[in-house]
Amino acid sequence: MRLISQNGSMEIDMPYESTELLRRKNEIIAFSSIRMEDVEFPIAKYSTEEKAKKVMEMVRNIYMNGNILGRTLSNIFIFPKDEDVEV
Repeated sequence: MRLISQNGSMEIDMPYESTELLRRKNEIIAFSSIRMEDVEFPIAKYSTEEKAKKVMEMVRNIYMNGNILGRTLSNIFIFPKDEDVEV
């Protein structure tokens, strides 16, 4: 599965399988385990911690459901805009 940054501009397009996601309060940060240097990429920011938690749960569920159903992991997850996340 590919992870696309919240603004959808394709500035950040990373494979989920080799990316670590970290939530810092209301922001989601991506780290790539492919790179040699320790670089973090802000991938999404929300108005509340609850919205950021909800989006982290969405990413995990979409990935896990794809694996459970035996789907290929070529799908894409674009981090939703703040106003599109309901808590």
